[in-house]
Amino acid sequence: MKNFLLTFLFIGGFWTHSASARPQITFFSQLQAHELEAFFTDTVMLQQLQNLNASVIMGMVDFHEDRAKTIELLNSYNIPVTAWLLLSKEDDYFFHANNSGLAKERYADFKKWNLEKKLGIQRIGIGIEPDLEHLKKMEDGSPNAWLAALRKVNQEGVYGEVQYQALVSKIQSDSFEVESYIYPYLLESESEGIRKLAGLIQVNTDKEIPMIFSSHTSESKENLIESYARTHQLQSIGIGSTGGDFSVHGIKKPKSLNWKETSEDLQTAYNFANDIYLFSLEGCQRQNMLEKLLDLEWKKEKLIAKSISFLASAPSSELGFILNFQPLDHPFISIGVCLLIFALFWVAVLRVLKRFFG
Repeated sequence: MKNFLLTFLFIGGFWTHSASARPQITFFSQLQAHELEAFFTDTVMLQQLQNLNASVIMGMVDFHEDRAKTIELLNSYNIPVTAWLLLSKEDDYFFHANNSGLAKERYADFKKWNLEKKLGIQRIGIGIEPDLEHLKKMEDGSPNAWLAALRKVNQEGVYGEVQYQALVSKIQSDSFEVESYIYPYLLESESEGIRKLAGLIQVNTDKEIPMIFSSHTSESKENLIESYARTHQLQSIGIGSTGGDFSVHGIKKPKSLNWKETSEDLQTAYNFANDIYLFSLEGCQRQNMLEKLLDLEWKKEKLIAKSISFLASAPSSELGFILNFQPLDHPFISIGVCLLIFALFWVAVLRVLKRFFG
């Protein structure tokens, strides 16, 4: 009897350890209403999500009946759903400094819909982007016009930040948890100037998830995730993209990660965090990644601390931020910086010409 109990405890301990060894994985999904039924009626996929103990972040671009039915289906499989508040494509799709009024309306509509349909959603996600259309307009015009536009972006950013923080407080007062999806470089103290220049909003939420997309950068993928995770002791990490995202404002979609690249990013993130966000569910399903995730052997490796970038090794250095800022990762912010430098250059040139030629 004693041996039986010991064996039982051993087996129980083994399975408990195995179950806890897998991180919590949350998948992003941003399907349109007409795409939901065909995608989520795949019972094999739903069972795989259930077996992974996964959650889904659903982009709320509309409040169609098909979306409500899909959430009810996910609820029946005990797959938690987070409502990622988005706008229609006509309204710029993403939240940014200039559309906080639309963001407030979107939340009010969601709250009413969630209550009427009895969906039971308890967590809301927000991601606040630069106003890309506004930054594009800065590509044309005189130096004075550029400087005026940059000042306008900064002013709108200050106003927008106040409005979005008030919105987050309102959502929290309605008993929802709020999580935010942010650019990782916003974690750096040196990013303040770039953030204001681009009109980026940063608000305090219950949970902050840096989206460290190796598909968007030319930097070493493992190094990028490791540097941010190690430097900032991240508890949650967003990775991607496996595909499924679509173009907004004509911006070229990034290359999709394949399984090898995705699994490497997952393992690197798992060395630091047990809470991993993966973009996107659609891309993973198309590449048959869910089945592979179920078979993945998760390992926490002892990584040797590396000075991967100047920014990681010297986070308080302004020079480090400048040297390690990746222009291709953030094209419109880079455009804004270049325009500012170009404008200042021409102001200096005009002053010199005026001095010599009156």
